[in-house]
Amino acid sequence: MSLELKGAPNPIIGTNLVSAYDRVKKQLMKVTKCDIQHNGWTCATCFFAIDERLTNQHWQCILFFRGDYNREDLDNIPETLDGIVDVIAEVCFIIGGC
Repeated sequence: MSLELKGAPNPIIGTNLVSAYDRVKKQLMKVTKCDIQHNGWTCATCFFAIDERLTNQHWQCILFFRGDYNREDLDNIPETLDGIVDVIAEVCFIIGGC
């Protein structure tokens, strides 16, 4: 499986890729009300305003999901992204009831 596809959902997330990708995008939109980036994604300013627990590592995963960068261009992204998706989802749920 190639991880270098720009603009494509990340094939490394669990078994249901499309739902994980869409889940994060929808939760971020619900919490931030921001869809200014390409394809309706949240911007960095709104992302980091959600909660102090969200870090650069979480943001780089969003950049990867959005297709802004290839995996090898990011220096702070974990091998598997399941835990990152769970953290972002949990923070969004706590803040916005997603």
